[in-house]
Amino acid sequence: MTENPQNGPIQSDGFPDAGRIVDAFGGVRPMAARLGIAATTIQGWKSRGNIPAARRPEVRDAAQAAGIDLSDLAMPDAAPTATPAGDDAGSSATAAATTTVPAPQSARNIAWLALAVAAMAGIAVASQPL
Repeated sequence: MTENPQNGPIQSDGFPDAGRIVDAFGGVRPMAARLGIAATTIQGWKSRGNIPAARRPEVRDAAQAAGIDLSDLAMPDAAPTATPAGDDAGSSATAAATTTVPAPQSARNIAWLALAVAAMAGIAVASQPL
């Protein structure tokens, strides 16, 4: 997945970020109703920012039936303008485009889970009779 500064993440195959698609459908529940699947499934896609490849044709069909153009969601709002070489504005634009992205929430959750498992293992070892 790559980051499109104007529109958010775009999948490597050009499929827009799940959050943008859910918003285009009018929210989690309206999208779930159109697809005939659980709202929790749609919420999961939105929180991960990704719709599984196996479900994408179904989402494309539902979007087309609803009059939603998914290609509009994947396209930048405006083409970036080129700056002349050596221009200070160009170097700051490059610096802004290469900012780091914070770790996703799931990575932090995994770290906490690993810490909890290690603590429980330590307690289990310490409480064993000698």
